[in-house]
Amino acid sequence: MSKKILPTKTLAITLPIKLQKFILVFLVTSLVTAALMIPSFAHAQEPIYETDVVAIGGGIMSASYASLLHELAPHLKIELFEKLPNLAFESSGSFSNAGTGHAALCELNYTPERPDGSIDISKAVQINQEFEMSRQFWAYLIQQNKLGTPEEFIHTVPHISWVKGQKNVEFLRKRYAALQESSLFRHLEYTEDPAVLREWMPVMMNGRSSSMVMAATRSMQGTDIDYGRLTTGLIQNLIERGGLKAFVSHEVKKLRQEKDGKWLLAIKNLQTGDIRHVRSKRLFIGAGGGTLRLLQKAKIKEANGYGGIPIWGEFFKYKGTSLAEIHFAKVYAQAAEGAPPISSPHLDTRIVDGKKYLIYGPFAGITTRNLKSGSLLDLIASLNTKNIAPMFEAASSNANLAMHVFGQEFQSKEQRMQGVREFIPDALFEEWEVDRDSGGIRVQIVHKTPGKANVLQLGTEVIATADGSATALIGASPGASIAVMAALEAIGKSFPSEIKSAPWKNKLEEIFLSYGKDLSNDEELLRSVREYTERYLHLNTNAGLASKNSTMCANFFSR
Repeated sequence: MSKKILPTKTLAITLPIKLQKFILVFLVTSLVTAALMIPSFAHAQEPIYETDVVAIGGGIMSASYASLLHELAPHLKIELFEKLPNLAFESSGSFSNAGTGHAALCELNYTPERPDGSIDISKAVQINQEFEMSRQFWAYLIQQNKLGTPEEFIHTVPHISWVKGQKNVEFLRKRYAALQESSLFRHLEYTEDPAVLREWMPVMMNGRSSSMVMAATRSMQGTDIDYGRLTTGLIQNLIERGGLKAFVSHEVKKLRQEKDGKWLLAIKNLQTGDIRHVRSKRLFIGAGGGTLRLLQKAKIKEANGYGGIPIWGEFFKYKGTSLAEIHFAKVYAQAAEGAPPISSPHLDTRIVDGKKYLIYGPFAGITTRNLKSGSLLDLIASLNTKNIAPMFEAASSNANLAMHVFGQEFQSKEQRMQGVREFIPDALFEEWEVDRDSGGIRVQIVHKTPGKANVLQLGTEVIATADGSATALIGASPGASIAVMAALEAIGKSFPSEIKSAPWKNKLEEIFLSYGKDLSNDEELLRSVREYTERYLHLNTNAGLASKNSTMCANFFSR
């Protein structure tokens, strides 16, 4: 390899020599293995099944895409293929994520500090509006009796940002002031008062000195979402209405675009071994960590240069029920100094099947799989001559992430408990356990940006072919929370003329009260949208909080 691809001198400054050698050997091996795994596409034998749209992946992305597309064009034949034997079994699973309805209400990494000390709220404003679109779509489907009861998948849970130390308190104070410029965040509450903090999060404040310098913001409009139940609900209701055919245990082995622009797919039934050939006018790839490899197999040039670094994340789960009843909030803190923003720790109320849980995390780990159900060769297979240089440069320029992941991978349970005790000082070792079924794998996207170094791309991105016949969603957080907006963007790229037509525009305005409008500075429209979604999603932002029961908390810790 050339010196340009492997800038050893630069890498030596940021990474230990042993780690350099490991990366070098790994990448050379990866290139050789990837070259041997280049797929071929044998001539499809009859019969070939014709359809209008194929969606790959049985998670929230494909569910949102298919549901929204059916509302706009109910005549289209849509088929969905999922490799696993069940829907929503990977990143969309009930405990495969923190269940946060990401709206930038508490996530501090969505409001970075500029070099001049000011706070950039542009990403927070964007994410909040996109989450409002998701809420509107779910409310519309429930109103139309096209989705089950909202209590199956969504609940009001306060979102809190919490910081310690004078420097961090000053940051949060500036963040709060900056967010007040937008109507979206004017409902936020801010406090540095220990008595108020104790009311908001009594479990976390128990045993702390009132002289500690702390601050927090709280939003009573936060939500906890079971994306697994939501995904299955969307797909099941769509199947029952005749808008979708869904196939589980079906893996897309090969795919290519034909001369007429249609997509030909060879799909293996993993239970019988049979191969089904499908020809589709449109292709949507919403396969989470498997999306990048499918884009490469399809030889979609718009995906050239994209790479992905998989990171395993898992949570601690509280074994009992007492703390889960007392603590009622999603509390996000800042990442440790020097750690990447994606490592921001949080203590979360989860509500799954009507039961409250308490989880803490995430803890990062090393993996070469792009999916929990994937292969150890996933990372190797995704490397090619177009993305290996950006991947290597990203590894070099993100040494803090590498050190963070390696460090957490080999932590003992007692070491990890120190993180829990940052939130709950009196947390007992025996009352917490690593939940191996929680968390999952998130592929952090790497892409060359002209004029900039290769860095991990945060967020969710839509990739589309020039002719719009194929679209795909890649990336991680905020992911599921903004799946509806991402699906709408993908549909717009695949059906550019239709989405501008009067029938589609009228339908979109019926579904979304805020379609084509800016909620960030329109208080009247924002109020109407939130009243509408709260009514149909049964969200009660004025409900009494279980976390206010300080007596219950005091009794628990006096045991």
